[in-house]
Amino acid sequence: GPARSAPARTGEARAGDAERRYRGPDSALAAERARQARITTVGAVTERWAPEQAGPVYEHWRLAPPVGPPADFWALGALLFRAVQGFPAYPEESAAELVQAVCAEQPAFAEDCGALRPIVESLLRQDPTERPSAEALRGWLRSLLRGAPEPDVGRRTVTAPPPALEPGRPSDPRRLPILRRRGELVGPRRRPRGERPPRRLGRVLLTLVLLGLAGAVAYVLAFAPGERDANDATGERTPDVDAPPDDAENPDRPGDVEGANPGDGEDEATVEPTEGATQPSPNEQDSQPAPPPEGFELVDDAAGFALAVPADWQRTEGEQGRIVYSDGEVEILVVPGRDSVADFGDTPMEYQLTEQPELADFRAYQFRDQTGLIETRVGEVQMAEGVFGWRDGDRDVVAFNRVLLIAGDYHVVQVLGPEDLRDRVADIYDVTAESYRRAG
Repeated sequence: GPARSAPARTGEARAGDAERRYRGPDSALAAERARQARITTVGAVTERWAPEQAGPVYEHWRLAPPVGPPADFWALGALLFRAVQGFPAYPEESAAELVQAVCAEQPAFAEDCGALRPIVESLLRQDPTERPSAEALRGWLRSLLRGAPEPDVGRRTVTAPPPALEPGRPSDPRRLPILRRRGELVGPRRRPRGERPPRRLGRVLLTLVLLGLAGAVAYVLAFAPGERDANDATGERTPDVDAPPDDAENPDRPGDVEGANPGDGEDEATVEPTEGATQPSPNEQDSQPAPPPEGFELVDDAAGFALAVPADWQRTEGEQGRIVYSDGEVEILVVPGRDSVADFGDTPMEYQLTEQPELADFRAYQFRDQTGLIETRVGEVQMAEGVFGWRDGDRDVVAFNRVLLIAGDYHVVQVLGPEDLRDRVADIYDVTAESYRRAG
């Protein structure tokens, strides 16, 4: 009857009120969409992503832990961790990676949090039921504050004598209170200087530039060379009226009279050039090779080249047109124009690294080493050089190599020796490579 229907209506009303109060998603798809939207909106912030907020949405999504006060405690723990440690408890490079890490990994250790470490670690537990409640957290923090040490007295702390602080005792008459006027307790402040406008700064800079130009013009006008100095600078010399006539116009000089001195023929043959005589050009001087340093000798090889090699080294002819000079430990290997541009291209560096047969062992060695790769051009000659190291049998070798592209042919100068004689190999290479000349 009516008595039984009343409780049923009351239960239906309560269920209806609960449904009206719930404002969340009504399906797993809607919950996942809300989660993805929150990831995009919130971003990578550890405090905003408790595990119950970051967890994926499953089929029985209504049975997941609710988002409540434990999520706020998680945010508090993450904030304390960031404030004390100086960095977040989880990496925050990506929001998607942060959401996965919060659910699957433990936070970083709070090693530098001191007495706050157990509090921070308990607040960052993944299970919301294991995090402390508000009352437990309040008591924990209160006990921590009570046991905290007092701060040390600083250098700027002002201390008063005990009698002045004890009530009922007469105060020192020499320590009477000072009557102060109302207002600021410090002296009057200076009026703040306004910032100079940019126009004023521009005027100052323009004035300085104009003054500098005026000073430069005045200096040039005051110390400018005269007309005679100007003619000397341009190479035009004004004829001097008082100068003696030229040798061709004055044949009566004592040295020009025939028969005046019987030894005139010998003197003419040994006459030194005068100050105005023509000197050889720098190009003519550079065309002659410089003398080799001490311990080296300049060799004109029958293969069509010349270079400086150490004295008393033995010459042999190797395979593929190689000329070898050696003392038993170090070798100077020369290849005069064996390969051409038509076969290997016109890039010396590429030829050196990929095609040169003398470096085949270097290219075949797995743990090879190359340094000092340089490509230069001197006149019509292109050069590429480098230092190469590899292991040959039971020893480590080093080769200083230079490739020269001369008239369409590749010339190779290489100094090869053991790694422990690297300095000696480098010294020989500096002299030999710089002295190489093609014959003809």
